[in-house]
Amino acid sequence: MSSPDDLWEVLQQGEPQLGEPVRFDIGPIFDTDPEALDRTCGRVGGFIRSFRPHPVLAAEREQGRWNEAESETLWLRHSLLQALDHVTVTGSQRVGCYVAALPGGFLSAEDAVLVSVAGQLADRRASAAGEQAGHERRLRELLAGRYRHAPADSQWVRPDVVLRRAVEGLLPPAIDWLTVSTACASSLNAIDIGLHRLRAGDCDVAFCGSVYGLGRFMAVGAAKFKGSPCPVICGRSTRRRTALFSPRPRLWLCSSGWKRRGQTVTASSA
Repeated sequence: MSSPDDLWEVLQQGEPQLGEPVRFDIGPIFDTDPEALDRTCGRVGGFIRSFRPHPVLAAEREQGRWNEAESETLWLRHSLLQALDHVTVTGSQRVGCYVAALPGGFLSAEDAVLVSVAGQLADRRASAAGEQAGHERRLRELLAGRYRHAPADSQWVRPDVVLRRAVEGLLPPAIDWLTVSTACASSLNAIDIGLHRLRAGDCDVAFCGSVYGLGRFMAVGAAKFKGSPCPVICGRSTRRRTALFSPRPRLWLCSSGWKRRGQTVTASSA
């Protein structure tokens, strides 16, 4: 889903939207035993599959501005662009931007950590001082091919950097901004902060929301919550397949412009 209209269409259809992840291989971390350490017993969950970027973002991608692996940054920028389709921000307005962004909610962060071990492995394999650089280069290329969401710069996986890069060129440089990390309540807290800033008169327009991409870490963690297995009809027999009951990668950005006699609110989600 790439817009609120897509969400409503899916809800009206009533068709199941669960499936296996496409951004990472579930096989190595899957085990039918729910008690297996560091494994998930669920192969399916809610994942973004047919993402259609906002026209502005699509044009930027064609120009080579963005690395395709930066899913979380692109999702966030996409939602901000959708919100800006309905809200005009002038140079005189004070803008706030409050986004829930958990460090453990970025697949790019997981891949960055996995690729970063190349230096340590190269140091162990090198038998001479001059061999380490060559080993490290080859290992990084090998790992980057498998863990393709690792960014070119490991700093890009920090939530505050993700937010700053997502809003770059779209909002005034001097904005009141904050990344919120309070576990499951992060999205609500971000919206609450925006509403308080608006009501206190600290800003004229507030963009609030969250960005989270389900990766291997949370796939394993969510399975340990032991959600209910869902029955699936296969041929003449009924088998039971455990579904991963955890939030799909989702994000919202709401723009609210307060006036003396009312308010206007628009929201965008993917």
